[in-house]
Amino acid sequence: MKQFDDLIHAYTASGLDSATVKAWYVENSPSGETLSALAESIGAAFLADRIDFNAANGLLNQLMPLAGFESAPPRFWQYYIAFEDSETSNDPDTHAKPAVSALTSAGAA
Repeated sequence: MKQFDDLIHAYTASGLDSATVKAWYVENSPSGETLSALAESIGAAFLADRIDFNAANGLLNQLMPLAGFESAPPRFWQYYIAFEDSETSNDPDTHAKPAVSALTSAGAA
């Protein structure tokens, strides 16, 4: 989705600036369905090597408090956790790929 690609590009072009994510969130007021689709797009961009772990994880980390830990949709949470669980790995890019790939293969929960 172009809207998601634009956010991902703007975030990476800004040097992973959290203000980019907040501005997008305020402008778009995404629904739970949109947040889930965005998480899937972030996962797909990561698996396609269009963004690295730091960018994907950073996007999800910036979006989670905006969405609300209590109200973020389950599908968004699944992607968030897949990246979060890899943060402490010596090689988070490699560690996260199987978990993200499994989510992508499983489709919507």
